[in-house]
Amino acid sequence: MWGTFERIGRAGLLRPLSAGSDSASRREGWIAGLAYIVVARLEDIIEGCATMAKLGGKEGVLALGQGIGRALLPWLVAVMLVEWVSKRRHVGALVAPLLTAALIFRVAESLGIVESSARLSFEVAGLLGCVWLGFRARPPAVASQPSTGGEASPQSESPSPSTGRRSLFAGVGAVLLSGSVGVGAMDARHLWRGWDSLGPLGRGGEVPPFRARMLDGGIFDRASLVGTPTMLVFWATWCGYCVRQMPAIERIHRTYRGRGLRVLGVNTDRAADQAAVVREYVANKELSFPQVLDTGRVGRAFRNSMLPHVVFVDGDGEIVRVFQGKTDEETLVEALEGMLARAVDEPR
Repeated sequence: MWGTFERIGRAGLLRPLSAGSDSASRREGWIAGLAYIVVARLEDIIEGCATMAKLGGKEGVLALGQGIGRALLPWLVAVMLVEWVSKRRHVGALVAPLLTAALIFRVAESLGIVESSARLSFEVAGLLGCVWLGFRARPPAVASQPSTGGEASPQSESPSPSTGRRSLFAGVGAVLLSGSVGVGAMDARHLWRGWDSLGPLGRGGEVPPFRARMLDGGIFDRASLVGTPTMLVFWATWCGYCVRQMPAIERIHRTYRGRGLRVLGVNTDRAADQAAVVREYVANKELSFPQVLDTGRVGRAFRNSMLPHVVFVDGDGEIVRVFQGKTDEETLVEALEGMLARAVDEPR
């Protein structure tokens, strides 16, 4: 284990590494990758878990998968880049600069030195450090040399450090890994305490007050959700899935408006003249259901983090189903049929 600390610490300080055994490299790579996820991406995984719990079904499983995917993506990119530039498999501790950058960012953020929006810059710096180490770890070119009558000693990729320097590198590796555990534990505690605020508003969630203007000049607020079963569709003109889903939403509107269902589009574009953008889009797509112009208040009320985002609200103003991302028409119809059937079976 001391050797693992040494190699992770050495790579974390951007010091070149010689090749290790495949089993050791795999172990070091998993340790460095897991430490990075704990210190930098734990929130994505816990957010995915909270979303899965609130959405349920295949939509919840998909949300969890997306959270795990967001957490793994930078580490997987680092692994692929280093394997490519180093021409090696099992890159191991060569991805440690990503961990170093993430830990430095978290410390700087806690001290108020940088804003949370700077995380991407630190991750890019970490990826560049990984690539630089990958170049340094490339196998030496094999060139034919005239025989000198004796055996040529194998070329070392980096000089063997002294005992003191090895202890320094091992100490740095121990600090990186223990620091990631400490930061992860604090994050986990904070996220656990705020579990109810994670993920979108799910079934039975209480919608906080909000107020927004509608395209036709009316007002949409929390009180507007009481009295009529409603299907809210959060969308934007730049969202490809939203564009492809609109014909299905229009068919649902035309089919079910006679049965008491109200369909409302909630546009989230941040255009200077949002009304003009939405009006042109609605005319081009021949959409007949009303549109809400959301400047962020409605999305925050429903804790929307992904588009498209569909929410079914019954006549009592209670959320009964939520869908995030791409959802087929059959699934939406099945959900609204259940909501309308319940409204008939349980008259107020």
